[in-house]
Amino acid sequence: MTGEQLTKATAEKVFGWKNVHKYGGNLIGKKQDKAGRWRKARVPDYANDQHQAYAIDERMRQLGRSERYIKELAKISQARQFATGVGDGRAAQQGSAQGDGEINQVSIAESLGRFQVSGQS
Repeated sequence: MTGEQLTKATAEKVFGWKNVHKYGGNLIGKKQDKAGRWRKARVPDYANDQHQAYAIDERMRQLGRSERYIKELAKISQARQFATGVGDGRAAQQGSAQGDGEINQVSIAESLGRFQVSGQS
């Protein structure tokens, strides 16, 4: 999955964006404002911007999905460490629980494929 595909999937599945597409070299889409109206805007770069990776963690907490999200990231990270022979897996769980951006950016595509946030339409 490319960074652009990851950003699109994150925007749609986690943050509830609609009609996300590339226009003029940027990803744009529609998101709801505080009054509930759909507004066109540039999609933040969730795949490459460290601050946006932390926004994903915060959004999962808001939705009450933080525990499951952290477990999914830990499973993915642990499997990668096992496959490469690095560490014993405990570091992966600690990094995920602390919101380590590197783990989030690498693993979010896989965790997004495992569940979709409910309440988004």
